[in-house]
Amino acid sequence: MNFLFLNPGLLSFAALIAAPALIHLLARMHPPVWRISSVRFIRHAVRRTTRIHRPRSWLLLILRTLLFAAVVLAFLRPVFFPHRTLAAWSARRSVVIVVDASASMTCVEGAQSRFDRACAEAAAVLSSLRAGDHADVVWMGARPQAVFPVPGANIARLRQALRTGRCTLGRADISGAVRMALDLLGEAPGRRQICIVSDFQAGPWQQASVRLPPDVDLLAVPVARTLVPNLAVTRVTISPAAPVAGEPVQCLCEVTNFSPVPRSVKVRFAAPGVRNSQLVKIAPWQSATAAFSRRFPKPGVQTLRCEIDSDKFAPDNTAVALCSVRPYLQVGVLGADRPTGAAWMRVLAALSSVRAVPLAPATVWPDALDACLLAEWRGADAAQVRTLLGRGGCAVIEPAAGPLDALLCPGATAGKRGASVAAVERLQPPLGLHVAVPDAPLFDVFGRGEYGEPGAGAFRRRLGMPPGLLPGGKNLLEYTDGVPALRRAKGRRGMLFLWNMPLAPEASDCAARPELVVLLGEILSQHRVHPLSLPTPFSGEPVTTSFSGVSGGQNVRLEREADGRAVPVVCRPIGGRTHAVSASTPGPGVYTWRIQSRVLGRVAVSFPAEESDLRTAAPGDLNLAPPARALVLSGGAAAVRLRNGTQLWPFLIAAALVVVALESLVVWSGAAKQRENE
Repeated sequence: MNFLFLNPGLLSFAALIAAPALIHLLARMHPPVWRISSVRFIRHAVRRTTRIHRPRSWLLLILRTLLFAAVVLAFLRPVFFPHRTLAAWSARRSVVIVVDASASMTCVEGAQSRFDRACAEAAAVLSSLRAGDHADVVWMGARPQAVFPVPGANIARLRQALRTGRCTLGRADISGAVRMALDLLGEAPGRRQICIVSDFQAGPWQQASVRLPPDVDLLAVPVARTLVPNLAVTRVTISPAAPVAGEPVQCLCEVTNFSPVPRSVKVRFAAPGVRNSQLVKIAPWQSATAAFSRRFPKPGVQTLRCEIDSDKFAPDNTAVALCSVRPYLQVGVLGADRPTGAAWMRVLAALSSVRAVPLAPATVWPDALDACLLAEWRGADAAQVRTLLGRGGCAVIEPAAGPLDALLCPGATAGKRGASVAAVERLQPPLGLHVAVPDAPLFDVFGRGEYGEPGAGAFRRRLGMPPGLLPGGKNLLEYTDGVPALRRAKGRRGMLFLWNMPLAPEASDCAARPELVVLLGEILSQHRVHPLSLPTPFSGEPVTTSFSGVSGGQNVRLEREADGRAVPVVCRPIGGRTHAVSASTPGPGVYTWRIQSRVLGRVAVSFPAEESDLRTAAPGDLNLAPPARALVLSGGAAAVRLRNGTQLWPFLIAAALVVVALESLVVWSGAAKQRENE
């Protein structure tokens, strides 16, 4: 605490506070003398009245002393500063006001959004500045931005920026905004302060770590008033991620209940040619998923939309996703002239969703391959097999008789008998197969029995497989004597199958059975190349694309499909390609990259789910690294009082009037008692 007197020249008059006590003492030094014949009755009256007058005399002395003290202090005009370290009546200040412009600030409470209230409170903080003070405003969004490059004295320009500021629909980069504020205060004169005006959303603020030097003061002005319940579409998932035309696609729409009471909500799903809805019940602070299924008969990029009824916080009530439907799967067959390879080619021709691509040894495989089938493989093109598996593809390998490649049997050596050699075995009598893992997803389609049995067929020849083949793998189909017929091993991303079911007519009757078509189709469908999960762009953040060539970069545009709004784009040539980067996206939705009239691509921008949780944290409980401590203010007016202090002279005048009233009451009561005694 700290006090300051605006009229320090009148401090000498503080001695007047002792005047009542001096008058009281001097009045008792010369009592009056009365000459009477007998004092017996007078002594009796004095003893009786002293008991009454002595307490009243001391009370009057105290009241009159307080009256003099209040009047003298009122003329001195004291000012009270509750925080001594921030009390600065004449000290120069440099203040950076960090205004939260994240998506949660668009929440409306009453008749005003949190962002509008934050701008009003920031303007009130600017009112606490005096001549010579410097200030700046930092907008705290996904990419923090400052109004001035350095704090300046043009307060009117900052007020104008607060009146015209716009809230984004992105996340708040809290650490980045605080670092920018510290950089702005680096060479600023005077006392340095950072004032954060925010709703202090619990999730982002409790995860952020704010580090400040000890000579920088941190002020916090919370603008959230109540807990706003909210329902939000937080995730849309498509399975499979890159379907084939005609294949069933499942869209999973996740809805989260950010409120303390259970909620029911209707989820509406829209896709080209279909509209559907589903009612879901959601427990407090939990999520529920609505599932919708759709087949897309034609290839292309399809837009899927999930939405719920509007509430007080509308930006997160809709979510979109793009589904890239392919015309077919591309499957390469190496060894198509071999009996098993020829049978595979016939099976692939029967699958409408697959396009077979014959592969020649020692040639470059197409980049668009989803899977490869290698008949009587001797290890050729092993590097390309590994590349396909690294992309998440599938490789089905029928080894040739003889030494096995190290890809199939890592660490095997020829010195161990049978460790790396596969020999042809003739089976007399023929052997059948059985399912080794009945609950494997690969066999789900056979569960109802309409497609037969996956292990149907009789085999008269096979390869004798050494132990330790495909370490970590699992036998899906086995011969009745336990030798693997179909073994699966998971790679880094893709799946590798060992095929030990020869399809030559003299080796088995499997090639003539319809179960082979279903089995191979399920292998390719479940283990195709899935696109890498790229980071999802969120609203308020930039999106990027690249294309071949360096000319025409100035004609690249990014447009929002909902309203045709254009987003500024910056293009740079890098390594023979043009890389385009947009400014912050204005909101969630689907955006289209164009160069002149040609469409380069489309991108779906999502709403950041963490901004949907509108719970707030107490600024005093923030994750502040020591020695940083936040001084919480009730509003911008509190910052003015913090700077100017509280003038106490009105309270002193009021106190003097109260003392006068009490003194009058005491005097009147004493006179009444005296009249009664007389």
